[in-house]
Amino acid sequence: MSHAITFDTLAFAKKIESSGLESKHAESIAEAMRDVFEENLSASIFTKEDGRSLKAELKADISDLRSDTFKMKSEMIIWFVGLLFAQTAIIVSIVKFIH
Repeated sequence: MSHAITFDTLAFAKKIESSGLESKHAESIAEAMRDVFEENLSASIFTKEDGRSLKAELKADISDLRSDTFKMKSEMIIWFVGLLFAQTAIIVSIVKFIH
């Protein structure tokens, strides 16, 4: 994600010069500010394309979660039915043993 931020170094330097700072110092400050914008701020801009990409990733993750939930639900039903049969077999065995 490389997005350029427009920073008018000349206008910035002139504003600093108008406050009484020497031209070479104003230019150095303006260059430093431009570097800060290029290095730090451009990496943190969230674009529409980033949003679309994130949306697609989230949709895929939600789909995976739904699939996993369905699979877990199916496994729980299988275990429940198996335990129900086991419990029924144990109760029938106990009743037969008592009579």
